[in-house]
Amino acid sequence: MATTASGFDSRGSASRQRRFDYSIFDAGLFSQVEVAKTWDANRDAGGVGGTVALQTLRPFDRSGNVALVSVQERAGANSPGVLPQVTAEISRRNAQWGVLIAGSWSRNRVTEYGYRNWDWMPVTFGEANVGAGVSDDLRARLTGASGDPLYMARAQTYSTWTNRFERLNLVGSVQHEADNGFAFTLDGVHARLSNARNEYSLAAAGTNGLTGDVTGTQVINALTVSGNTITSADMSGVDMRTEHKVTRDHTDYSEAVAAMTLPLGSRMRLEMRAGYSVSDFEEPVADKVFLQSRGQDFVYSATGETPRNSYGFDTSDVANWSLMRADTREDSIVNRNLTARFELVRDLGNDLTLHAGGIYRRFANDGWERRVQTDYENTADAALGVGEVFSGRTYAPYVVGNVDATFAATGQARDLTANDDLPGTDYRIRENTYAGFALLAWSGFLGERPLTARLGLQFQRTAIASTGTASDSLSLFDVSNHTRHSAWLPSLDARLELRRDLIVRLAASRNVNMPDVADLRAAATIDSTPFGGTVTTGNPALRPFTSDALDLAVERYLGREGYVSLGVFFKRLDSFITSETQVMRYADTGYPLAFLYPGLTGSATYNVVRPINGSGATIIGIEAAFQHDLRFLPGPLERLGVQANLTYANGSTDVIYGSQAVELPLIDLSRWAGNTTLYYTGRGWDARLAAAYRGTYRVDVGDNGNIGEWIKAAVTLDFAAHAGLGSGMQATFELRNITDAPVIQYTDRTAKRLLVDTRSGRTIAVGLRYRY
Repeated sequence: MATTASGFDSRGSASRQRRFDYSIFDAGLFSQVEVAKTWDANRDAGGVGGTVALQTLRPFDRSGNVALVSVQERAGANSPGVLPQVTAEISRRNAQWGVLIAGSWSRNRVTEYGYRNWDWMPVTFGEANVGAGVSDDLRARLTGASGDPLYMARAQTYSTWTNRFERLNLVGSVQHEADNGFAFTLDGVHARLSNARNEYSLAAAGTNGLTGDVTGTQVINALTVSGNTITSADMSGVDMRTEHKVTRDHTDYSEAVAAMTLPLGSRMRLEMRAGYSVSDFEEPVADKVFLQSRGQDFVYSATGETPRNSYGFDTSDVANWSLMRADTREDSIVNRNLTARFELVRDLGNDLTLHAGGIYRRFANDGWERRVQTDYENTADAALGVGEVFSGRTYAPYVVGNVDATFAATGQARDLTANDDLPGTDYRIRENTYAGFALLAWSGFLGERPLTARLGLQFQRTAIASTGTASDSLSLFDVSNHTRHSAWLPSLDARLELRRDLIVRLAASRNVNMPDVADLRAAATIDSTPFGGTVTTGNPALRPFTSDALDLAVERYLGREGYVSLGVFFKRLDSFITSETQVMRYADTGYPLAFLYPGLTGSATYNVVRPINGSGATIIGIEAAFQHDLRFLPGPLERLGVQANLTYANGSTDVIYGSQAVELPLIDLSRWAGNTTLYYTGRGWDARLAAAYRGTYRVDVGDNGNIGEWIKAAVTLDFAAHAGLGSGMQATFELRNITDAPVIQYTDRTAKRLLVDTRSGRTIAVGLRYRY
């Protein structure tokens, strides 16, 4: 695992999931990427979709000595300036020994901006909060008298976040290969990704804002309704709020792997490998200042192609704003992985080979989140806020707090301690896994047709320890949970050549997948807001879920000019982990009242979400791929080529809302996805234009009666070209996100209520690469 953090809160910020953020690496420091869609019994278990193996550079990757320097400059991404990337590599080798050192350093900047609704919920207005111009039927729905409530967006917001990041990668390798088959390799990699983010928001989220039931000074004068959704409204008496958040975080990822092949006679060898990795994420600074402007007129359109707000006051006048609140936060997440394995490979004769061995893995995850917030409204300190105008990438300029100046003026503490831990975030997961496997590989003929097959079996046993904090009334206490799970995991794959250019592949296997770290925690996270909030609990008793997979593919090779393939796949996920959502009073959750949002009582309504082992899920899919050099075209066009793939995948599971089970697509699964590349290979230069499509997919369960949260389908377009300049010199040119494709997130599968509509801009990069 490699943990990093995101910008908008709606994308989760720092998370403790079983995911790897590849952005910590420069792709130029890798010599090979292996994608294994099917699983064999001699591999590490885990991964529903497959396994991605990254191989860093090694001295024996090339036939001779290498020295390489690459320099690239980038610009765009809605941000000013030109930013560098420098990569260097040097390797020396002879027939038996090789040494390599490589490194990469880069800076980058990206700004994403647009419109954001925090969430959507059924809203209730007081009688005095509905203007005289609102019709009687809509008045009844707004006040709750009709029993047919309306959904309103919370805190209709202009948002921008700018991230400046710096990345350093170092790779080293020592290789030895003896004439007798003995081989030894020591590989190391270190990566550091540092982020400096500024986030800005202008939201209808002050004390009397649009963040819940409307019973304060707010008055709705007119509104537009579609179904049960308020799509636009004219408001008065709304307290507006701006936010400015400064975040500094970094991820340090280090890994070392030693591998050895030891021949044991002419027909047997022993392969051993041991590795250790650690990912250390630290966010020592996450400070936010809130300013407020009271009783303002406000018109919004929260849905559609161009959601926008208009304001009845000058949002860029410092005199209209006062200090409302200041927050500070710190995060720490550390992942450690230790893996050791050995594999004995024995040639049994008659084209039969035995692979047998064992695997040990130890995984540890530790972390915490700390928060402190101080409210200044209605106090003499409200005048201490230091405001300044933000007029960067945004739909309207507005005043935000200067974080450093405001914290200095108020004297608010910025260094937190363990006493400030947010409940449910300080927990630890420990996993110890032992596995043994045996696999038979055979090469022969089925009649006159070549056939290869591999049949294997793995037994795995995992012990999990989860410790953390929970609450009982107003006290916190330590809790722990220990579980053990075991599984038998068979595998079979076969390859049959019907002709030299026509191949059929068949694979079947059972795999086992561990729950996410956050799902296993013996704790709960409380997200409190002015309108209630969410309690997200873990479930240490969760069982791993198994995946029974069947894959069948046919491949046709078109000489040296391309191929076409068609495959079908089926996966049955047993005890697949899904979510259960309940709505209850905060007082009934058992968590301390001290963690309520200021001004709320224990009767405030909270969503309580926890993971459970569901009844299971299935995925059925078809995938097709095509690649062809268009050499039949006349003249220079013969150097054109096309590559394309298309995947259809249909998978669903039950998600529990209260006592009702709703069938929804699996998290992160798009029904349709595809890529198309048009390439040209000239004499000394090449170019390619690539389009990538990903269909709509679900990212969360949704709340407040909204069924699911989703990311809308999108197409991205990129261009790249390379040109040789002679004497080992090459020029590069890249243009990414040519169409400036938006990111659109919405909630509820039917109403499709907008949450986020943002853009991150185009990027252009030019560079020189010199190898000697």
